[in-house]
Amino acid sequence: MKRYCTKCFKALKKNEDVCPLCHADNSQATLSDAGTVEMKKSYYKGMRHAKDTFDKGTCLEIIGGICLILGAVLLYLSFKYDSLKIRHFTPGSTEFVCSVILLTAAIVLLTLGTIWLVSYRKQKKFWTEFEKTEGLKAKTK
Repeated sequence: MKRYCTKCFKALKKNEDVCPLCHADNSQATLSDAGTVEMKKSYYKGMRHAKDTFDKGTCLEIIGGICLILGAVLLYLSFKYDSLKIRHFTPGSTEFVCSVILLTAAIVLLTLGTIWLVSYRKQKKFWTEFEKTEGLKAKTK
């Protein structure tokens, strides 16, 4: 079973009682109720941070999707009809310039949203594993 340092949360090896990173004593004899309370606080704080990361990533994905749709609509509107009812592309039009700006913003927002969501998955995996190995009970909603 994996164990973690109570101060820095680095994974400890099987028979390791002193953290190699922060040199904190993690032996069972030195762990008190206060140490357990601190671990639970850190766990819930980490899970809350992971949830916030998920919320931010989702918001970026939604806003990026809206920008993508608006950019596509404006790109379509940048094709104008002439007097003979033939469509011509007008790259100097305001619609085209706005569509380029919105499509660029959409790419950036969707990329950042994806990065945040991947980060959420990694954080969630870490804190879930931490919960299982340390015997902490998670709040369920």
